[in-house]
Amino acid sequence: MAILAQLKDVLDKNQIKYVAVRHSPAYTSGEVAHQMHVPRTQFAKSVLVKADGRYIVAVVEAADHIHLRRLANLLHEHKLRLADEHEVTELFPDCETGAMPPFGNRYWLPVVVDRALEEQSEIVFNAGTHEDAIQMKYEDFKRLVHPNVGDFARHPGKEEW
Repeated sequence: MAILAQLKDVLDKNQIKYVAVRHSPAYTSGEVAHQMHVPRTQFAKSVLVKADGRYIVAVVEAADHIHLRRLANLLHEHKLRLADEHEVTELFPDCETGAMPPFGNRYWLPVVVDRALEEQSEIVFNAGTHEDAIQMKYEDFKRLVHPNVGDFARHPGKEEW
């Protein structure tokens, strides 16, 4: 079963309302947000990080970057780095590179979400391909994934903290 079908199945079984959208190919989170006509602050971008030998899915707004030192402090980890493309492909074999959904728990991986996304009533995210996305309420996502939440994003264009 393809990842999109699996995500829909989980959402349906949990009686969660969502919208699945097929869009023109888009390879950045900003492009997907633009095509879906949603603010980039609502797009939940998933990034795989390796922390002291284990992998974690970090989720930030579309325009944001991960502040590795802040994330390491939040996770109480010493070594933290972005995973490389090979690692992402290996851990998310049913997803196109760069299109993994924020449901790390589906892959037995913990998920950490930047606090800024909690301010959104709805989020949009890639659904495993560069042409599929899902929009749903953030609270429903939180209830299904049980992410750790903290302040670890770097916001380009805003004063760095």
